[in-house]
Amino acid sequence: MQKISNKYTFFILMLISLSAFATEKIQSILGDERVIPPEQAFKFNYLINNNTLKLIWEIEPGYYMYKDSFALISDHKISPINIDKIKWIVKEDPFLGIKKVIYNKVEIEYDVKSSLSRLDNQKVSMNVEYQGCKENTYCYPIKSTVIFL
Repeated sequence: MQKISNKYTFFILMLISLSAFATEKIQSILGDERVIPPEQAFKFNYLINNNTLKLIWEIEPGYYMYKDSFALISDHKISPINIDKIKWIVKEDPFLGIKKVIYNKVEIEYDVKSSLSRLDNQKVSMNVEYQGCKENTYCYPIKSTVIFL
């Protein structure tokens, strides 16, 4: 009876060891799967200089943003943003297929002269929309932020 008990104990200890080893290996292959809030993943800021609005995103390592997700909305109209000067990377995204994306940082300039001149020095608000993902893990819903000019 003692020999059987020792065999089972040995077998159970082997399973526990293999399980711990397998878990560690899977985590090292998959990486850190924690997803941070979009405000941390894509730190947004903006500057206004004369008639130019500069939209700035600092993108966390392991995250990226989609080219076609940027929008600037004022008075319920979507304003076109010229973002063709940015060096986009073509990526086969596991969620949305082949897309142009950017890593690290993106800066977009927009001429706000027409928006500012219409309102005779009153505060103008605009919605800035954008979207991004964590590499091979999670895509955030479109994020909308109100800015004031």
